[in-house]
Amino acid sequence: SVAVQQALPMRMVIDIGYVGNHALNENFTFIANEPNRTTGVVPNSLWGTFNRYISGDKSNYNAMELKLRKQMQYGLTAGVNYTWAKSLAFGDANILLETSPQDINDLKSEYGPTPYDIRNNFSGNTVWDVPFSQWYHGNNYLTKLAGDGWRVTMVVNANTGLAANVTNGASSFSGDRPDLLKNPYLSGYHSATGTGVLPKPHEYLNPCAFTLPKGVDATYCTTNVPIPVTYGIQTRNGNIRRNGIRNIGQYNFDLSASKGFILREGMRFDFRIDGFNVLNHANFSGLGLNTNSSTFGFFTSATPRTVQLGGRFSF
Repeated sequence: SVAVQQALPMRMVIDIGYVGNHALNENFTFIANEPNRTTGVVPNSLWGTFNRYISGDKSNYNAMELKLRKQMQYGLTAGVNYTWAKSLAFGDANILLETSPQDINDLKSEYGPTPYDIRNNFSGNTVWDVPFSQWYHGNNYLTKLAGDGWRVTMVVNANTGLAANVTNGASSFSGDRPDLLKNPYLSGYHSATGTGVLPKPHEYLNPCAFTLPKGVDATYCTTNVPIPVTYGIQTRNGNIRRNGIRNIGQYNFDLSASKGFILREGMRFDFRIDGFNVLNHANFSGLGLNTNSSTFGFFTSATPRTVQLGGRFSF
């Protein structure tokens, strides 16, 4: 990692840096002794399938980080942060078998974004220590008690979407993926009335852009020829790469206010109110990624506005 910091006019400071790493021999998991795709015969008939763990994964992370901070008047401080990053690997370096490669003999097709790959990430924050004592010059105790010690914080976060892995649930090989036939993304996913290929709400992926299992939504995707399944197994590899789909981006606007009350010597009460996603923007999540599922291509949840109150009495 390397970074450069520079003081700028108007009480600003900027940081520009590079962060990177390259990891070798990370944990790699796959299901061993699976049947042959075309014959259905297992390599060793005395064993069933089992999870195998090897030190075979490799990953790399490269990022540019930009930070800008400014000290303003009247108790205001503001800052912005931007990160452009890329995280790539052959697997997820997992030990719980969250994923398995589609074909252990074709690991090069597994190389792609990790589940944590966010290409663009922006955050901005403003902190205001309210200068009440500069505005009020009276001696009323209750007025000072109510007005002094307030801090208001605003945080904005925005990022592009995470990578997502589409699988074919009709195959008994959990890592099997379908073919990608065309651009899979639909623009009307915010609609609750359904504007996509299927008349269902919050549809983000076009099902006809993938080779779907036989019989799934055949009315809408009449020209869609599925990858054949023999012995319950997809007969060939799908062409879509691991984590080859991108979720939608997310953004949040959070606001909080806090106040400390000094009641008397040795006694203090701190109060705060926090609002998360105060604009009540629908950040959709829970995208169905199994082509054999009724929820494939749809968002099934969204983040609500949340307000919480907190207090602490110290003595």
